[in-house]
Amino acid sequence: MKLKLFKIQRIIKKNLEFAFLLLALIVTILSVRIYNINKNVINQNYINLTNNTYFQKSIKYVFDNLEPKFIEITHKVSKGETFNKILNNYKIPKSEIQKIIKILSKENKLNNLKTNQIIIFTIDQSENNKITNLLFPVSRTKRIQLTRDSISENFKKKEIVTNLNKKIIFQEGKILKSLYKTAIDLGIQANVIIEFARIYGFQVDFQRDIRKGDNFQIMYEVFEDDEGKIFETGNVIFADLILRNQKNTLYYFDKKNSAGHYDKNGKSVKKALMKTPINGARLSSSFGMRKHPIDGYNK
Repeated sequence: MKLKLFKIQRIIKKNLEFAFLLLALIVTILSVRIYNINKNVINQNYINLTNNTYFQKSIKYVFDNLEPKFIEITHKVSKGETFNKILNNYKIPKSEIQKIIKILSKENKLNNLKTNQIIIFTIDQSENNKITNLLFPVSRTKRIQLTRDSISENFKKKEIVTNLNKKIIFQEGKILKSLYKTAIDLGIQANVIIEFARIYGFQVDFQRDIRKGDNFQIMYEVFEDDEGKIFETGNVIFADLILRNQKNTLYYFDKKNSAGHYDKNGKSVKKALMKTPINGARLSSSFGMRKHPIDGYNK
């Protein structure tokens, strides 16, 4: 009897590792099985929930009515628009519009807005489209900011001025098609080109006198912010239009009562009649004499 018991104990000790491995395998299989059963139940419940008509309607209602509380609006003024009309189009309450107009109209002409002027304001949709913040441009460098006080409901007014730095720019180019195109290709602002043409309009006919290969030089003022963005242009302080190798140098003097452009002999360029009335068609047209279809002469 003792011998049989001893043999059994030896067998158990010899196969103990195998027994533990077998037991672990059985436990793992049972755990995976239970997990899969529960997973299938959860997935089925989820499918049933998403297919539920009332659940779908509830989700749709929530998302359809989910709107941000605050909306920032950037409005570009169109021709003929007034300040009152703009705010009315965004369903701003009349009392709110009158309150803002009363503040801004003390120093600004609200009924004479410039086309493409940018007005920025933020509205609170939860408070009947009340304006919480507004930026109104007075000029390129000055804006008026109105900010609503959450306690008093009144607006706080603040002037925002962009400090500009004057910079002198020099450009020169060879005219290959037209003065305007060459200048634009060099990055010269359109109003500077017009001013350049204006001061030479008293002595140069841009339709007849300019030829391919003529050159020009220009030095002018620009005013830019600290980031290098140009807000305004200033005077053309030096210009030279070289026609068939002949220089036509002009200088700007800003003395009181005699500001203007003068040649190297100190003679003012202003005359009673301009040789070329300045308009975009003449300034941007190519070279050459053109015969007038009615008058019969070249122009």
